[in-house]
Amino acid sequence: MNYNIIRALRSDEIIPDYTPPIRDLLAKICKDKIIADLACGYGWAGTACLMNGAKFSKFADARISRLNKHNLKDFKNYSLSFIDLNNPNLFKDLLHDVDVVLYFGHLYHATNHEEILNFILSSNATEFVIDSKMFVNQDNETPSIEWLDEPTDDEFNIWHDTETSVNIGRPNLAWLLTYLEEHNLNIIEVIQTKSVNNQGPIHEFINFTVYCSKK
Repeated sequence: MNYNIIRALRSDEIIPDYTPPIRDLLAKICKDKIIADLACGYGWAGTACLMNGAKFSKFADARISRLNKHNLKDFKNYSLSFIDLNNPNLFKDLLHDVDVVLYFGHLYHATNHEEILNFILSSNATEFVIDSKMFVNQDNETPSIEWLDEPTDDEFNIWHDTETSVNIGRPNLAWLLTYLEEHNLNIIEVIQTKSVNNQGPIHEFINFTVYCSKK
Protein backbone atom coordinates (compact mmCIF):
# COMPACT_ATOMS: atom_id res chain seq x y z
CA MET A 1 0.00 0.00 0.00
CA ASN A 2 1.42 3.37 -0.97
CA TYR A 3 1.24 5.81 1.93
CA ASN A 4 2.03 9.49 1.66
CA ILE A 5 4.96 9.57 4.09
CA ILE A 6 6.79 12.81 3.46
CA ARG A 7 9.21 12.69 6.38
CA ALA A 8 10.94 9.74 8.01
CA LEU A 9 13.40 11.05 10.55
CA ARG A 10 16.49 8.83 10.93
CA SER A 11 14.34 5.78 11.53
CA ASP A 12 17.40 3.52 11.48
CA GLU A 13 19.10 5.24 14.43
CA ILE A 14 18.43 5.58 18.14
CA ILE A 15 17.51 9.13 19.12
CA PRO A 16 17.28 9.91 22.86
CA ASP A 17 14.75 12.72 22.45
CA TYR A 18 12.36 12.58 19.53
CA THR A 19 10.25 15.55 20.60
CA PRO A 20 12.07 18.43 18.79
CA PRO A 21 10.67 17.52 15.35
CA ILE A 22 7.24 17.11 16.92
CA ARG A 23 7.48 20.58 18.47
CA ASP A 24 8.40 21.94 15.03
CA LEU A 25 5.32 20.30 13.58
CA LEU A 26 3.04 21.71 16.31
CA ALA A 27 4.48 25.19 15.82
CA LYS A 28 3.51 25.04 12.13
CA ILE A 29 -0.11 24.06 12.68
CA CYS A 30 -1.33 25.54 15.98
CA LYS A 31 -1.32 29.32 15.55
CA ASP A 32 -4.71 30.94 16.28
CA LYS A 33 -6.37 27.52 16.68
CA ILE A 34 -8.22 25.79 19.50
CA ILE A 35 -6.26 22.71 20.53
CA ALA A 36 -7.40 19.61 22.44
CA ASP A 37 -4.53 17.77 24.11
CA LEU A 38 -6.00 14.34 24.92
CA ALA A 39 -4.20 12.05 27.36
CA CYS A 40 -2.07 15.12 27.95
CA GLY A 41 0.11 13.74 30.76
CA TYR A 42 2.40 16.59 31.84
CA GLY A 43 0.91 18.68 29.05
CA TRP A 44 4.02 19.41 27.00
CA ALA A 45 2.21 19.23 23.63
CA GLY A 46 -0.66 21.58 24.48
CA THR A 47 1.78 23.90 26.23
CA ALA A 48 4.04 23.95 23.18
CA CYS A 49 1.01 25.03 21.15
CA LEU A 50 0.27 27.88 23.55
CA MET A 51 3.87 29.01 23.30
CA ASN A 52 3.49 29.10 19.52
CA GLY A 53 0.33 31.16 19.36
CA ALA A 54 -2.56 28.74 19.84
CA LYS A 55 -5.83 30.49 20.68
CA PHE A 56 -6.71 27.98 23.42
CA SER A 57 -5.53 24.60 24.72
CA LYS A 58 -7.85 22.07 26.32
CA PHE A 59 -5.86 19.68 28.49
CA ALA A 60 -7.59 16.38 29.26
CA ASP A 61 -6.36 13.29 31.07
CA ALA A 62 -7.54 10.64 33.52
CA ARG A 63 -4.71 11.76 35.82
CA ILE A 64 -5.09 15.50 35.30
CA SER A 65 -3.11 16.25 38.48
CA ARG A 66 0.05 15.34 36.56
CA LEU A 67 -0.25 18.45 34.39
CA ASN A 68 2.77 20.71 34.83
CA LYS A 69 1.07 23.98 35.72
CA HIS A 70 4.38 25.75 36.25
CA ASN A 71 4.87 25.79 32.48
CA LEU A 72 1.44 27.40 32.14
CA LYS A 73 1.99 30.23 34.60
CA ASP A 74 2.13 32.83 31.81
CA PHE A 75 -1.10 31.62 30.18
CA LYS A 76 -4.78 31.92 31.00
CA ASN A 77 -6.17 30.58 27.73
CA TYR A 78 -6.44 26.93 28.71
CA SER A 79 -8.73 24.51 30.54
CA LEU A 80 -8.29 21.25 32.47
CA SER A 81 -10.69 18.31 32.15
CA PHE A 82 -10.89 14.74 33.38
CA ILE A 83 -11.39 12.26 30.57
CA ASP A 84 -11.63 8.47 30.73
CA LEU A 85 -10.67 7.21 27.28
CA ASN A 86 -11.93 3.76 28.25
CA ASN A 87 -15.34 5.42 27.72
CA PRO A 88 -14.60 8.29 25.31
CA ASN A 89 -18.15 8.83 24.07
CA LEU A 90 -19.12 10.15 27.50
CA PHE A 91 -17.00 13.23 26.74
CA LYS A 92 -18.16 14.30 23.26
CA ASP A 93 -18.73 17.91 24.31
CA LEU A 94 -15.03 18.31 24.98
CA LEU A 95 -14.22 18.35 21.26
CA HIS A 96 -17.20 20.26 19.89
CA ASP A 97 -15.30 23.48 19.19
CA VAL A 98 -11.71 22.40 18.60
CA ASP A 99 -9.65 22.84 15.43
CA VAL A 100 -6.81 20.41 16.16
CA VAL A 101 -6.76 17.24 18.28
CA LEU A 102 -3.44 16.08 19.71
CA TYR A 103 -3.38 12.48 20.93
CA PHE A 104 0.02 11.55 22.36
CA GLY A 105 1.31 8.60 24.35
CA HIS A 106 -1.93 6.70 24.94
CA LEU A 107 -2.80 4.63 21.87
CA TYR A 108 -0.30 1.96 22.94
CA HIS A 109 -1.92 1.80 26.39
CA ALA A 110 -5.48 1.39 25.07
CA THR A 111 -7.91 -1.49 24.82
CA ASN A 112 -10.41 0.21 22.51
CA HIS A 113 -8.30 1.75 19.76
CA GLU A 114 -11.02 2.11 17.12
CA GLU A 115 -13.51 3.57 19.61
CA ILE A 116 -11.00 6.24 20.67
CA LEU A 117 -10.05 7.12 17.10
CA ASN A 118 -13.71 7.26 16.06
CA PHE A 119 -14.32 9.64 18.98
CA ILE A 120 -11.47 11.88 17.82
CA LEU A 121 -12.28 11.85 14.11
CA SER A 122 -16.02 12.42 14.62
CA SER A 123 -15.28 15.76 16.32
CA ASN A 124 -15.47 19.13 14.59
CA ALA A 125 -11.67 19.22 14.40
CA THR A 126 -10.14 19.12 10.94
CA GLU A 127 -6.53 18.33 11.86
CA PHE A 128 -5.09 15.58 14.01
CA VAL A 129 -1.68 14.63 15.38
CA ILE A 130 -1.61 11.03 16.61
CA ASP A 131 1.55 9.86 18.33
CA SER A 132 2.31 6.31 19.42
CA LYS A 133 5.00 3.66 19.51
CA MET A 134 5.46 0.02 18.58
CA PHE A 135 7.92 -2.76 19.28
CA VAL A 136 10.73 -3.04 16.73
CA ASN A 137 9.43 -6.42 15.57
CA GLN A 138 6.17 -4.71 14.53
CA ASP A 139 7.94 -2.49 12.00
CA ASN A 140 6.46 -3.94 8.83
CA GLU A 141 3.68 -3.28 6.33
CA THR A 142 1.22 -5.72 7.88
CA PRO A 143 -1.31 -4.03 10.22
CA SER A 144 -1.06 -5.60 13.65
CA ILE A 145 -1.79 -5.06 17.33
CA GLU A 146 0.39 -6.74 19.97
CA TRP A 147 -1.50 -7.44 23.18
CA LEU A 148 -0.03 -7.64 26.69
CA ASP A 149 -1.09 -7.24 30.31
CA GLU A 150 -0.28 -3.90 31.93
CA PRO A 151 -0.61 -2.93 35.62
CA THR A 152 -2.61 0.21 36.34
CA ASP A 153 -0.64 1.41 39.38
CA ASP A 154 2.05 3.15 37.29
CA GLU A 155 1.12 6.72 36.36
CA PHE A 156 2.44 6.17 32.83
CA ASN A 157 0.31 3.07 32.23
CA ILE A 158 -3.35 2.67 31.41
CA TRP A 159 -5.74 4.25 33.90
CA HIS A 160 -8.62 2.19 35.24
CA ASP A 161 -10.90 2.96 38.19
CA THR A 162 -11.36 -0.66 39.32
CA GLU A 163 -8.89 -3.04 37.65
CA THR A 164 -5.31 -3.54 38.84
CA SER A 165 -4.18 -4.97 35.49
CA VAL A 166 -5.62 -4.56 31.99
CA ASN A 167 -4.89 -6.32 28.69
CA ILE A 168 -3.77 -3.49 26.41
CA GLY A 169 -2.87 -3.45 22.71
CA ARG A 170 0.03 -1.80 20.90
CA PRO A 171 -0.93 -1.10 17.24
CA ASN A 172 1.84 -0.70 14.70
CA LEU A 173 2.20 2.17 12.25
CA ALA A 174 0.73 0.12 9.41
CA TRP A 175 -2.41 -0.46 11.48
CA LEU A 176 -2.87 3.25 12.18
CA LEU A 177 -2.21 4.33 8.60
CA THR A 178 -4.64 1.72 7.30
CA TYR A 179 -7.31 2.89 9.76
CA LEU A 180 -6.84 6.54 8.77
CA GLU A 181 -6.88 5.76 5.06
CA GLU A 182 -10.05 3.68 5.41
CA HIS A 183 -11.66 6.65 7.17
CA ASN A 184 -10.76 9.00 4.32
CA LEU A 185 -8.10 10.99 6.16
CA ASN A 186 -5.40 12.84 4.28
CA ILE A 187 -2.03 11.72 5.71
CA ILE A 188 0.20 14.78 5.51
CA GLU A 189 3.30 13.85 7.48
CA VAL A 190 4.78 10.90 9.32
CA ILE A 191 7.73 11.26 11.70
CA GLN A 192 9.37 8.04 12.78
CA THR A 193 12.28 7.48 15.16
CA LYS A 194 13.77 4.74 17.30
CA SER A 195 14.11 5.00 21.04
CA VAL A 196 15.35 2.69 23.76
CA ASN A 197 14.76 2.99 27.48
CA ASN A 198 17.27 2.25 30.19
CA GLN A 199 16.17 -1.37 30.50
CA GLY A 200 18.20 -2.31 27.44
CA PRO A 201 17.78 -3.28 23.76
CA ILE A 202 14.93 -5.70 24.47
CA HIS A 203 12.85 -2.61 25.23
CA GLU A 204 13.68 -0.83 22.00
CA PHE A 205 10.71 0.90 20.42
CA ILE A 206 9.88 2.84 17.28
CA ASN A 207 8.08 6.10 17.94
CA PHE A 208 5.78 7.37 15.22
CA THR A 209 3.73 10.52 14.84
CA VAL A 210 1.10 10.97 12.13
CA TYR A 211 -0.21 14.39 11.13
CA CYS A 212 -3.42 14.08 9.14
CA SER A 213 -6.51 16.06 8.18
CA LYS A 214 -10.01 15.62 6.94
CA LYS A 215 -10.30 15.80 3.16
